Amino acid sequence: MFISFIRPARRELLISFIILAVLLFGGRFLAFAGSTWNALTCAGTAIIFAVLATRLRAVRSLDVPLRTWFSGLLASAAIWSMLLGVIGTATATLNQHLSPWYALYDDFLITSGPAYPLDTNGIPYFMADAGQSVSSVLLTLLVYFFAFLAAAGVGALIGMIRIRSNAVLTVLAVGVLVIGLLAFAILLPGNARLTIPDQSYVTAFSNQGYAELFLIAGIPVALIGFLLAWWAARRIEV
Repeated sequence: MFISFIRPARRELLISFIILAVLLFGGRFLAFAGSTWNALTCAGTAIIFAVLATRLRAVRSLDVPLRTWFSGLLASAAIWSMLLGVIGTATATLNQHLSPWYALYDDFLITSGPAYPLDTNGIPYFMADAGQSVSSVLLTLLVYFFAFLAAAGVGALIGMIRIRSNAVLTVLAVGVLVIGLLAFAILLPGNARLTIPDQSYVTAFSNQGYAELFLIAGIPVALIGFLLAWWAARRIEV
């Protein structure tokens, strides 16, 4: 099922993944905040899966069952999101290790406990909610994963809209998505993040942090996006 989905566009999919992976990992070392690169990667993911979804008729014309194609879509989105999630978590964790101030600029990053960076005299000082632990890294991975999965679901839905409607509506849908993600990344206050005080997962969600929103909202957005895409795909004539 996975092969049946990616075979018609395996080259474009591979090239797109490499480009997004490089930008997601290395972009924040060169310019802009981590949140900006996260949003750009989400937008890129949505556009890529929208393009792939528009090839439904071409794949169905080869006698590939709709259920097989859609299962391949889900598997591809999950693998894509997990791989990019691992890359995003790795670069966020690395940047936080290099500078405890980095967390102010990455709203996907979850921190845990204090950090003790060195001042200019080489003396460690206390910095609250800037440390990392296994639990915070795993939760950060979940945030990245569901954010990218939600973007893939929205992209698949946009692809269905493109097949069933005109190009103007599709351009408007993509434009709203991109502008919304960029505005969210740029205007979001950097200090509104989810932290895990005293290594406690339970009290973590009592904090007002936007990583929490990505994690909680990403699941239903992905689910609704793929369900609507499935509903639309079943009504598209080959």
